[in-house]
Amino acid sequence: CSSDLLVVDLLPGPTAGTYAELTEYGGRLAFTYTYTNSPLGVELWSSDGTASGTGLLRDIAEGTSSSSPAMLG
Repeated sequence: CSSDLLVVDLLPGPTAGTYAELTEYGGRLAFTYTYTNSPLGVELWSSDGTASGTGLLRDIAEGTSSSSPAMLG
């Protein structure tokens, strides 16, 4: 039995990203996401559990720099 659940593939293709800092708030899931050679760096994302309700909250450190949000919980 797997506990993995794919809501949306943030980076379609063979490259896998890294999710961290998974935190529930107000019925949504906040998390950081990054992948190799990311054009965004490590930024804060949010999901309501649907593909259309999942996305980048804000590119806090614009460009390839990372804001690296931490300790969300």
